[in-house]
Amino acid sequence: MNMKRLSIYLTIALLALVGCGKEPVPAGVGEITVEATVGAMTKTTDDGVHTQFTAGDRIAVYAWLGSATEIPASRQVDGVANTFDGSKWTPAMPMFWKNVSDPHYFLGIYPTPTTLISDFTAVPYTLNPADNAASDLLLATTPAGVQNSGVAVPLSFKHAMARLSVNLRLRSDWTSVPDAGSVSVTVEAKDGATVNYLTQAVTCSAAAPVTIALPAAASAAPGYALSFSGIQVPQTGVRSITVVLGGVKYVYTANADIPLESGKHTTLGLAMGNDRISLDSVSVADWTSGASLPGGEAKVWSAYVDMGEVDINGVKKHLYWSTCNIGAANPWDYGDYYAWGETTTKNTYDWGNYAFMQAGQADRYHITKYTTADDWTVAIWYDGNGNFIGDGKSSFADYNYVDDAARQIWGGNWRIPTDAEWTALRDASLYDWVWTTDYKGFGKNGMLVTRKSGTGPCSGNSIFLPAAGSRIDADFKSVGTDGLYWSSSLYIGSGGAWYVCFYSNEVKHNSVVRSRGLSLRPVFAY
Repeated sequence: MNMKRLSIYLTIALLALVGCGKEPVPAGVGEITVEATVGAMTKTTDDGVHTQFTAGDRIAVYAWLGSATEIPASRQVDGVANTFDGSKWTPAMPMFWKNVSDPHYFLGIYPTPTTLISDFTAVPYTLNPADNAASDLLLATTPAGVQNSGVAVPLSFKHAMARLSVNLRLRSDWTSVPDAGSVSVTVEAKDGATVNYLTQAVTCSAAAPVTIALPAAASAAPGYALSFSGIQVPQTGVRSITVVLGGVKYVYTANADIPLESGKHTTLGLAMGNDRISLDSVSVADWTSGASLPGGEAKVWSAYVDMGEVDINGVKKHLYWSTCNIGAANPWDYGDYYAWGETTTKNTYDWGNYAFMQAGQADRYHITKYTTADDWTVAIWYDGNGNFIGDGKSSFADYNYVDDAARQIWGGNWRIPTDAEWTALRDASLYDWVWTTDYKGFGKNGMLVTRKSGTGPCSGNSIFLPAAGSRIDADFKSVGTDGLYWSSSLYIGSGGAWYVCFYSNEVKHNSVVRSRGLSLRPVFAY
Protein backbone atom coordinates (compact mmCIF):
# COMPACT_ATOMS: atom_id res chain seq x y z
CA MET A 1 0.00 0.00 0.00
CA ASN A 2 1.07 3.59 -0.57
CA MET A 3 2.33 4.86 2.78
CA LYS A 4 2.44 8.49 1.69
CA ARG A 5 -1.12 9.23 0.62
CA LEU A 6 -4.69 8.20 0.67
CA SER A 7 -6.52 8.43 -2.62
CA ILE A 8 -10.15 9.31 -3.03
CA TYR A 9 -11.42 8.46 -6.45
CA LEU A 10 -14.27 10.37 -7.99
CA THR A 11 -16.08 8.31 -10.60
CA ILE A 12 -18.73 9.31 -13.05
CA ALA A 13 -22.18 7.76 -13.02
CA LEU A 14 -23.87 8.57 -16.33
CA LEU A 15 -27.07 10.01 -15.01
CA ALA A 16 -28.97 13.04 -16.29
CA LEU A 17 -30.34 15.02 -13.38
CA VAL A 18 -30.97 18.68 -12.62
CA GLY A 19 -28.63 19.91 -9.86
CA CYS A 20 -30.21 21.16 -6.67
CA GLY A 21 -29.74 24.89 -6.53
CA LYS A 22 -27.24 24.80 -9.45
CA GLU A 23 -27.45 25.46 -13.13
CA PRO A 24 -29.20 22.72 -15.14
CA VAL A 25 -26.82 19.90 -15.98
CA PRO A 26 -26.39 19.15 -19.68
CA ALA A 27 -27.68 15.76 -20.67
CA GLY A 28 -25.01 13.08 -20.50
CA VAL A 29 -22.54 15.10 -18.37
CA GLY A 30 -23.00 12.90 -15.33
CA GLU A 31 -23.19 12.75 -11.58
CA ILE A 32 -20.04 12.58 -9.46
CA THR A 33 -19.90 9.90 -6.81
CA VAL A 34 -17.03 9.19 -4.47
CA GLU A 35 -15.16 5.96 -3.88
CA ALA A 36 -12.35 6.06 -1.30
CA THR A 37 -9.40 3.69 -1.11
CA VAL A 38 -7.67 4.54 2.12
CA GLY A 39 -4.52 2.43 1.91
CA ALA A 40 -2.07 2.72 4.79
CA MET A 41 -2.09 6.48 5.23
CA THR A 42 -4.48 7.40 7.96
CA LYS A 43 -6.28 10.00 9.87
CA THR A 44 -5.13 10.48 13.42
CA THR A 45 -6.02 8.29 16.39
CA ASP A 46 -4.16 7.58 19.61
CA ASP A 47 -1.06 6.36 17.80
CA GLY A 48 -1.65 8.48 14.69
CA VAL A 49 -0.18 6.00 12.26
CA HIS A 50 -2.15 2.81 11.74
CA THR A 51 -5.90 3.52 11.89
CA GLN A 52 -7.78 3.86 8.61
CA PHE A 53 -10.93 5.81 7.88
CA THR A 54 -13.77 4.24 9.78
CA ALA A 55 -17.52 4.12 9.28
CA GLY A 56 -19.10 7.48 10.02
CA ASP A 57 -16.16 9.61 8.86
CA ARG A 58 -17.05 12.51 6.59
CA ILE A 59 -15.13 14.56 4.04
CA ALA A 60 -16.20 17.77 2.30
CA VAL A 61 -15.78 18.04 -1.49
CA TYR A 62 -15.62 21.28 -3.50
CA ALA A 63 -15.39 21.62 -7.30
CA TRP A 64 -15.20 24.70 -9.52
CA LEU A 65 -14.06 26.02 -12.88
CA GLY A 66 -11.56 28.77 -13.60
CA SER A 67 -8.26 28.59 -11.70
CA ALA A 68 -6.55 26.32 -9.20
CA THR A 69 -5.41 29.33 -7.17
CA GLU A 70 -8.81 30.92 -6.60
CA ILE A 71 -12.14 29.45 -5.57
CA PRO A 72 -15.04 31.50 -6.99
CA ALA A 73 -18.08 32.39 -4.95
CA SER A 74 -20.22 30.29 -7.29
CA ARG A 75 -19.00 26.69 -7.25
CA GLN A 76 -20.10 23.58 -9.10
CA VAL A 77 -19.86 21.49 -5.92
CA ASP A 78 -19.99 23.49 -2.72
CA GLY A 79 -18.64 21.54 0.24
CA VAL A 80 -20.87 18.50 -0.15
CA ALA A 81 -20.34 16.11 2.77
CA ASN A 82 -19.52 12.53 1.82
CA THR A 83 -19.97 9.91 4.53
CA PHE A 84 -18.08 6.62 4.73
CA ASP A 85 -20.09 3.55 5.70
CA GLY A 86 -17.13 1.21 5.92
CA SER A 87 -17.02 0.34 2.23
CA LYS A 88 -18.19 3.34 0.17
CA TRP A 89 -18.72 7.09 0.36
CA THR A 90 -22.21 8.54 -0.03
CA PRO A 91 -22.75 12.27 -0.78
CA ALA A 92 -25.36 14.20 1.16
CA MET A 93 -26.66 15.52 -2.18
CA PRO A 94 -25.85 14.76 -5.85
CA MET A 95 -22.65 16.29 -7.28
CA PHE A 96 -22.37 17.05 -11.02
CA TRP A 97 -19.79 18.00 -13.60
CA LYS A 98 -20.37 21.38 -15.28
CA ASN A 99 -19.51 19.99 -18.73
CA VAL A 100 -17.21 17.53 -20.46
CA SER A 101 -14.65 20.01 -21.81
CA ASP A 102 -13.51 22.50 -19.13
CA PRO A 103 -10.97 21.60 -16.43
CA HIS A 104 -12.56 21.20 -13.00
CA TYR A 105 -10.60 21.94 -9.84
CA PHE A 106 -11.25 19.97 -6.67
CA LEU A 107 -10.67 20.49 -2.97
CA GLY A 108 -11.23 17.81 -0.34
CA ILE A 109 -11.24 18.55 3.40
CA TYR A 110 -11.17 16.24 6.41
CA PRO A 111 -12.81 16.68 8.82
CA THR A 112 -15.74 18.51 7.26
CA PRO A 113 -15.80 22.21 8.24
CA THR A 114 -18.30 23.16 10.92
CA THR A 115 -18.45 26.83 9.87
CA LEU A 116 -18.74 28.62 6.57
CA ILE A 117 -15.38 29.29 4.88
CA SER A 118 -15.20 32.81 3.47
CA ASP A 119 -11.55 32.85 2.40
CA PHE A 120 -9.96 29.53 1.44
CA THR A 121 -6.48 31.11 1.38
CA ALA A 122 -6.50 32.10 5.09
CA VAL A 123 -8.65 29.73 7.15
CA PRO A 124 -8.21 30.10 10.93
CA TYR A 125 -7.07 26.98 12.80
CA THR A 126 -6.81 26.30 16.53
CA LEU A 127 -5.33 23.08 17.87
CA ASN A 128 -7.51 21.10 20.26
CA PRO A 129 -5.12 18.77 22.16
CA ALA A 130 -8.08 16.95 23.72
CA ASP A 131 -9.38 15.92 20.27
CA ASN A 132 -6.52 14.92 18.00
CA ALA A 133 -8.87 13.38 15.43
CA ALA A 134 -10.64 16.70 14.94
CA SER A 135 -7.30 18.56 14.93
CA ASP A 136 -5.82 16.42 12.15
CA LEU A 137 -6.50 18.57 9.09
CA LEU A 138 -6.24 16.65 5.76
CA LEU A 139 -6.38 18.49 2.45
CA ALA A 140 -6.47 17.35 -1.18
CA THR A 141 -6.30 19.49 -4.34
CA THR A 142 -5.95 19.03 -8.10
CA PRO A 143 -3.64 21.89 -9.20
CA ALA A 144 -3.58 20.77 -12.84
CA GLY A 145 -7.34 20.52 -13.14
CA VAL A 146 -9.36 17.48 -14.22
CA GLN A 147 -11.63 17.04 -17.21
CA ASN A 148 -14.67 14.82 -17.32
CA SER A 149 -13.21 11.98 -19.36
CA GLY A 150 -15.11 9.10 -17.86
CA VAL A 151 -12.24 7.88 -15.67
CA ALA A 152 -11.52 8.10 -11.95
CA VAL A 153 -10.36 11.43 -10.56
CA PRO A 154 -7.84 10.93 -7.70
CA LEU A 155 -7.64 13.34 -4.79
CA SER A 156 -4.39 12.87 -2.88
CA PHE A 157 -4.81 13.91 0.74
CA LYS A 158 -1.94 15.24 2.85
CA HIS A 159 -1.63 16.21 6.50
CA ALA A 160 -1.54 19.98 6.89
CA MET A 161 -0.36 19.86 10.50
CA ALA A 162 2.70 18.28 12.07
CA ARG A 163 2.84 15.35 14.48
CA LEU A 164 5.15 15.05 17.50
CA SER A 165 5.78 11.74 19.25
CA VAL A 166 7.81 11.40 22.44
CA ASN A 167 9.06 7.95 23.45
CA LEU A 168 10.32 7.41 27.00
CA ARG A 169 13.01 4.87 27.87
CA LEU A 170 13.50 4.21 31.58
CA ARG A 171 17.07 3.83 32.77
CA SER A 172 18.15 1.03 35.04
CA ASP A 173 17.52 3.08 38.19
CA TRP A 174 13.78 2.61 37.57
CA THR A 175 12.76 -0.72 39.08
CA SER A 176 9.29 -0.73 37.51
CA VAL A 177 7.36 1.00 34.75
CA PRO A 178 4.94 3.63 36.11
CA ASP A 179 1.33 3.35 35.08
CA ALA A 180 0.79 5.35 31.89
CA GLY A 181 -2.08 7.21 33.52
CA SER A 182 0.30 8.69 36.08
CA VAL A 183 2.72 10.01 33.45
CA SER A 184 2.26 13.22 31.48
CA VAL A 185 4.19 14.78 28.62
CA THR A 186 3.72 18.40 27.55
CA VAL A 187 5.35 20.67 24.99
CA GLU A 188 5.64 24.45 25.00
CA ALA A 189 4.36 25.42 21.54
CA LYS A 190 1.96 27.73 19.72
CA ASP A 191 -1.50 26.38 19.02
CA GLY A 192 -2.95 28.74 16.36
CA ALA A 193 -2.46 29.11 12.60
CA THR A 194 -3.97 30.21 9.33
CA VAL A 195 -4.12 27.68 6.51
CA ASN A 196 -4.18 28.25 2.77
CA TYR A 197 -6.35 25.32 1.66
CA LEU A 198 -5.31 25.71 -1.97
CA THR A 199 -1.53 25.65 -1.45
CA GLN A 200 -1.72 23.71 1.85
CA ALA A 201 0.64 26.25 3.41
CA VAL A 202 0.31 26.67 7.18
CA THR A 203 1.33 29.91 8.90
CA CYS A 204 1.67 29.85 12.68
CA SER A 205 -0.31 32.84 13.98
CA ALA A 206 -0.53 32.37 17.75
CA ALA A 207 1.04 35.16 19.78
CA ALA A 208 2.83 33.05 22.39
CA PRO A 209 3.50 29.40 23.29
CA VAL A 210 1.12 27.52 25.54
CA THR A 211 1.40 24.21 27.38
CA ILE A 212 0.12 21.46 25.09
CA ALA A 213 -0.44 17.96 26.46
CA LEU A 214 0.51 14.96 24.32
CA PRO A 215 -1.99 12.06 24.59
CA ALA A 216 -0.63 8.67 25.63
CA ALA A 217 -0.25 6.25 22.72
CA ALA A 218 -2.17 2.98 22.78
CA SER A 219 1.13 1.08 22.91
CA ALA A 220 4.77 2.01 23.44
CA ALA A 221 7.20 2.21 20.53
CA PRO A 222 9.61 -0.74 20.27
CA GLY A 223 12.43 -0.40 22.79
CA TYR A 224 10.59 2.16 24.94
CA ALA A 225 8.45 1.91 28.06
CA LEU A 226 5.92 4.65 27.27
CA SER A 227 4.95 6.69 24.20
CA PHE A 228 2.99 9.91 23.71
CA SER A 229 1.88 11.46 20.42
CA GLY A 230 -0.17 14.40 19.23
CA ILE A 231 -0.90 16.95 16.51
CA GLN A 232 1.11 20.19 16.47
CA VAL A 233 0.97 23.40 14.48
CA PRO A 234 4.00 23.56 12.12
CA GLN A 235 6.42 26.10 13.60
CA THR A 236 9.96 26.90 14.69
CA GLY A 237 11.28 27.74 18.13
CA VAL A 238 9.98 24.68 20.02
CA ARG A 239 12.66 23.38 22.39
CA SER A 240 11.09 22.40 25.70
CA ILE A 241 9.50 19.04 26.61
CA THR A 242 8.24 18.47 30.17
CA VAL A 243 7.70 14.98 31.57
CA VAL A 244 6.04 14.26 34.91
CA LEU A 245 7.08 10.73 35.88
CA GLY A 246 6.70 9.12 39.26
CA GLY A 247 5.61 12.46 40.70
CA VAL A 248 8.84 14.15 39.59
CA LYS A 249 8.97 16.92 36.98
CA TYR A 250 11.69 16.64 34.32
CA VAL A 251 12.35 19.32 31.69
CA TYR A 252 14.24 18.49 28.51
CA THR A 253 15.55 21.56 26.69
CA ALA A 254 16.94 20.92 23.22
CA ASN A 255 20.05 22.73 21.95
CA ALA A 256 18.24 23.46 18.66
CA ASP A 257 14.64 23.74 17.51
CA ILE A 258 12.63 20.52 17.55
CA PRO A 259 11.39 20.20 13.93
CA LEU A 260 7.61 20.58 13.51
CA GLU A 261 6.93 20.54 9.78
CA SER A 262 3.71 20.29 7.82
CA GLY A 263 2.99 16.68 6.89
CA LYS A 264 5.99 15.44 8.89
CA HIS A 265 6.16 13.14 11.91
CA THR A 266 8.90 14.07 14.39
CA THR A 267 9.85 11.31 16.80
CA LEU A 268 11.84 12.20 19.91
CA GLY A 269 13.33 9.52 22.14
CA LEU A 270 14.17 10.46 25.73
CA ALA A 271 16.03 8.42 28.33
CA MET A 272 14.67 8.91 31.85
CA GLY A 273 16.59 8.43 35.09
CA ASN A 274 15.49 9.12 38.62
CA ASP A 275 17.29 12.46 38.51
CA ARG A 276 17.88 13.23 34.85
CA ILE A 277 16.50 13.25 31.33
CA SER A 278 18.60 12.98 28.17
CA LEU A 279 18.22 12.57 24.43
CA ASP A 280 18.07 9.08 22.91
CA SER A 281 17.22 9.92 19.31
CA VAL A 282 15.32 12.26 17.03
CA SER A 283 13.95 11.71 13.54
CA VAL A 284 11.73 13.51 11.07
CA ALA A 285 9.92 11.45 8.45
CA ASP A 286 6.87 11.54 6.24
CA TRP A 287 3.97 11.21 8.64
CA THR A 288 2.86 7.85 7.35
CA SER A 289 6.24 6.15 7.58
CA GLY A 290 6.47 6.90 11.28
CA ALA A 291 10.14 5.86 11.37
CA SER A 292 12.30 6.57 14.37
CA LEU A 293 16.01 6.18 14.94
CA PRO A 294 17.24 3.29 17.11
CA GLY A 295 18.07 3.91 20.74
CA GLY A 296 21.43 5.15 22.00
CA GLU A 297 22.65 8.39 23.39
CA ALA A 298 23.00 11.41 21.14
CA LYS A 299 26.30 11.14 19.25
CA VAL A 300 26.91 14.74 18.27
CA TRP A 301 27.12 17.66 20.62
CA SER A 302 27.97 21.19 19.54
CA ALA A 303 27.62 23.01 22.89
CA TYR A 304 31.06 23.89 24.23
CA VAL A 305 32.93 26.81 25.74
CA ASP A 306 36.42 28.04 24.85
CA MET A 307 37.97 28.43 28.29
CA GLY A 308 41.07 30.12 26.91
CA GLU A 309 44.70 29.29 26.37
CA VAL A 310 46.54 27.22 28.98
CA ASP A 311 49.97 25.64 29.35
CA ILE A 312 49.90 21.84 29.29
CA ASN A 313 53.32 20.44 30.09
CA GLY A 314 55.00 23.30 28.30
CA VAL A 315 52.64 23.33 25.30
CA LYS A 316 50.21 26.22 24.77
CA LYS A 317 46.72 25.14 23.73
CA HIS A 318 43.08 26.18 23.91
CA LEU A 319 40.76 23.87 25.81
CA TYR A 320 37.15 23.64 24.67
CA TRP A 321 35.01 22.21 27.46
CA SER A 322 31.58 20.72 26.92
CA THR A 323 28.71 22.52 28.64
CA CYS A 324 27.19 19.22 29.80
CA ASN A 325 28.21 15.95 31.38
CA ILE A 326 27.83 12.80 29.32
CA GLY A 327 24.25 11.60 29.68
CA ALA A 328 22.96 15.08 30.61
CA ALA A 329 20.56 17.13 28.50
CA ASN A 330 21.36 20.41 30.27
CA PRO A 331 24.40 21.94 32.03
CA TRP A 332 22.75 21.55 35.43
CA ASP A 333 21.81 17.86 34.97
CA TYR A 334 23.99 15.23 36.61
CA GLY A 335 24.32 12.89 33.64
CA ASP A 336 25.52 9.30 33.80
CA TYR A 337 28.24 7.59 35.82
CA TYR A 338 31.09 5.52 34.38
CA ALA A 339 33.84 3.34 35.75
CA TRP A 340 37.28 4.36 34.46
CA GLY A 341 37.83 3.03 30.93
CA GLU A 342 34.23 1.81 30.52
CA THR A 343 31.89 3.20 27.86
CA THR A 344 28.51 2.01 29.17
CA THR A 345 26.56 2.54 32.36
CA LYS A 346 25.46 -0.25 34.69
CA ASN A 347 23.44 -0.95 37.83
CA THR A 348 26.37 -1.66 40.16
CA TYR A 349 29.94 -0.39 40.25
CA ASP A 350 32.42 -2.80 41.84
CA TRP A 351 35.53 -4.81 41.01
CA GLY A 352 33.49 -7.92 40.27
CA ASN A 353 31.90 -6.43 37.14
CA TYR A 354 34.75 -4.12 36.11
CA ALA A 355 35.46 -4.41 32.39
CA PHE A 356 39.20 -5.04 32.84
CA MET A 357 39.05 -7.68 35.58
CA GLN A 358 40.48 -11.18 35.37
CA ALA A 359 37.68 -13.76 35.21
CA GLY A 360 36.58 -14.92 38.63
CA GLN A 361 38.47 -12.16 40.45
CA ALA A 362 37.21 -9.00 42.16
CA ASP A 363 40.10 -6.88 43.40
CA ARG A 364 42.63 -4.35 42.13
CA TYR A 365 45.37 -6.98 41.98
CA HIS A 366 43.81 -8.66 38.95
CA ILE A 367 43.27 -5.80 36.50
CA THR A 368 44.06 -6.92 32.94
CA LYS A 369 44.35 -3.68 30.92
CA TYR A 370 46.30 -0.41 31.25
CA THR A 371 49.05 -2.03 33.26
CA THR A 372 52.49 -0.47 33.79
CA ALA A 373 55.73 -1.95 35.13
CA ASP A 374 55.82 0.71 37.84
CA ASP A 375 52.52 -0.46 39.30
CA TRP A 376 53.97 -3.20 41.47
CA THR A 377 50.73 -3.77 43.41
CA VAL A 378 49.12 -5.89 40.69
CA ALA A 379 50.38 -9.47 40.85
CA ILE A 380 49.18 -10.82 37.48
CA TRP A 381 51.33 -8.32 35.57
CA TYR A 382 54.45 -10.39 36.37
CA ASP A 383 55.39 -13.96 35.60
CA GLY A 384 56.93 -16.41 38.05
CA ASN A 385 60.38 -15.00 37.42
CA GLY A 386 59.36 -11.44 38.18
CA ASN A 387 59.23 -10.35 34.55
CA PHE A 388 56.64 -7.71 33.62
CA ILE A 389 53.97 -9.10 31.28
CA GLY A 390 51.36 -6.33 31.36
CA ASP A 391 50.40 -4.22 28.33
CA GLY A 392 52.43 -1.19 29.42
CA LYS A 393 49.67 1.19 28.34
CA SER A 394 48.69 4.25 30.34
CA SER A 395 46.65 6.30 27.85
CA PHE A 396 43.34 5.79 26.05
CA ALA A 397 45.15 7.05 22.95
CA ASP A 398 47.32 3.92 23.09
CA TYR A 399 44.21 1.90 22.20
CA ASN A 400 42.85 4.47 19.73
CA TYR A 401 40.34 5.76 22.31
CA VAL A 402 38.19 2.60 22.26
CA ASP A 403 37.94 2.90 26.05
CA ASP A 404 37.32 6.66 26.11
CA ALA A 405 33.60 7.09 26.76
CA ALA A 406 33.57 10.65 25.42
CA ARG A 407 35.03 9.59 22.07
CA GLN A 408 32.83 6.50 21.78
CA ILE A 409 29.55 8.17 22.76
CA TRP A 410 29.91 11.68 21.33
CA GLY A 411 32.42 11.01 18.56
CA GLY A 412 34.43 13.73 16.85
CA ASN A 413 37.47 14.93 18.82
CA TRP A 414 35.75 14.70 22.19
CA ARG A 415 37.71 12.88 24.89
CA ILE A 416 38.05 12.63 28.65
CA PRO A 417 40.43 15.34 29.98
CA THR A 418 43.88 14.36 31.21
CA ASP A 419 44.91 15.09 34.77
CA ALA A 420 47.16 17.84 33.40
CA GLU A 421 44.19 19.48 31.66
CA TRP A 422 42.13 19.37 34.85
CA THR A 423 45.13 20.84 36.67
CA ALA A 424 45.23 23.70 34.16
CA LEU A 425 41.55 24.38 34.79
CA ARG A 426 42.28 24.52 38.53
CA ASP A 427 44.96 27.20 38.04
CA ALA A 428 43.85 29.93 40.46
CA SER A 429 45.66 32.59 38.44
CA LEU A 430 43.39 31.89 35.46
CA TYR A 431 40.09 30.57 36.85
CA ASP A 432 37.66 31.22 39.67
CA TRP A 433 35.81 28.23 41.13
CA VAL A 434 32.67 29.42 42.92
CA TRP A 435 30.32 27.07 44.73
CA THR A 436 26.76 27.74 43.59
CA THR A 437 23.50 26.52 45.11
CA ASP A 438 20.33 25.99 43.05
CA TYR A 439 22.04 26.76 39.71
CA LYS A 440 19.67 28.78 37.51
CA GLY A 441 16.77 27.75 39.72
CA PHE A 442 16.96 24.06 38.81
CA GLY A 443 17.81 22.87 42.31
CA LYS A 444 21.35 21.70 41.52
CA ASN A 445 24.51 22.58 43.46
CA GLY A 446 27.97 22.70 41.95
CA MET A 447 30.93 24.78 40.84
CA LEU A 448 30.77 27.66 38.38
CA VAL A 449 34.20 27.84 36.77
CA THR A 450 34.97 31.22 35.15
CA ARG A 451 37.96 32.52 33.23
CA LYS A 452 39.29 35.49 35.20
CA SER A 453 39.14 39.05 33.93
CA GLY A 454 42.25 40.20 32.11
CA THR A 455 43.50 36.72 31.21
CA GLY A 456 42.86 36.88 27.48
CA PRO A 457 40.01 37.09 24.98
CA CYS A 458 38.09 34.29 26.72
CA SER A 459 37.81 36.21 29.99
CA GLY A 460 34.36 35.76 31.50
CA ASN A 461 33.66 32.42 29.78
CA SER A 462 32.37 29.81 32.21
CA ILE A 463 31.12 26.25 32.62
CA PHE A 464 29.02 24.73 35.39
CA LEU A 465 30.05 21.43 37.00
CA PRO A 466 27.13 19.93 38.96
CA ALA A 467 27.89 18.11 42.20
CA ALA A 468 26.64 14.75 40.94
CA GLY A 469 28.35 12.61 43.58
CA SER A 470 29.39 9.10 42.55
CA ARG A 471 28.31 5.46 42.39
CA ILE A 472 29.70 2.70 44.64
CA ASP A 473 28.15 -0.73 44.26
CA ALA A 474 24.45 0.05 43.64
CA ASP A 475 24.43 3.21 45.76
CA PHE A 476 24.56 6.91 44.93
CA LYS A 477 27.03 8.72 47.17
CA SER A 478 27.26 12.43 48.13
CA VAL A 479 24.85 13.60 45.41
CA GLY A 480 24.46 17.37 45.65
CA THR A 481 27.44 17.85 47.96
CA ASP A 482 30.44 16.43 46.07
CA GLY A 483 31.59 16.60 42.47
CA LEU A 484 33.85 13.82 41.20
CA TYR A 485 35.06 13.85 37.59
CA TRP A 486 37.36 11.31 35.97
CA SER A 487 40.54 12.23 34.17
CA SER A 488 42.02 9.87 31.60
CA SER A 489 45.27 9.56 33.58
CA LEU A 490 46.32 6.46 35.53
CA TYR A 491 47.42 6.73 39.12
CA ILE A 492 50.39 4.40 39.27
CA GLY A 493 50.64 2.02 42.20
CA SER A 494 47.03 1.73 43.28
CA GLY A 495 44.92 0.19 40.54
CA GLY A 496 43.28 3.59 40.32
CA ALA A 497 43.15 6.77 38.24
CA TRP A 498 43.27 10.50 38.86
CA TYR A 499 40.10 12.49 39.26
CA VAL A 500 39.05 16.02 40.22
CA CYS A 501 36.89 16.39 43.29
CA PHE A 502 35.26 19.44 44.83
CA TYR A 503 33.03 20.36 47.73
CA SER A 504 31.51 23.66 48.76
CA ASN A 505 34.85 25.02 50.01
CA GLU A 506 37.59 22.99 48.30
CA VAL A 507 38.82 21.86 44.88
CA LYS A 508 41.60 19.28 44.47
CA HIS A 509 42.67 16.22 42.57
CA ASN A 510 43.02 12.76 44.01
CA SER A 511 42.99 9.12 43.00
CA VAL A 512 40.36 6.43 43.42
CA VAL A 513 39.89 2.81 42.35
CA ARG A 514 38.89 2.49 38.70
CA SER A 515 35.71 0.51 39.43
CA ARG A 516 33.91 3.48 41.01
CA GLY A 517 31.28 5.33 38.94
CA LEU A 518 32.13 9.02 38.41
CA SER A 519 30.94 11.84 36.15
CA LEU A 520 32.49 12.63 32.77
CA ARG A 521 32.95 16.14 31.35
CA PRO A 522 34.39 15.91 27.80
CA VAL A 523 36.92 18.28 26.28
CA PHE A 524 38.78 18.85 23.04
CA ALA A 525 41.84 20.98 22.45
CA TYR A 526 43.56 22.96 19.68
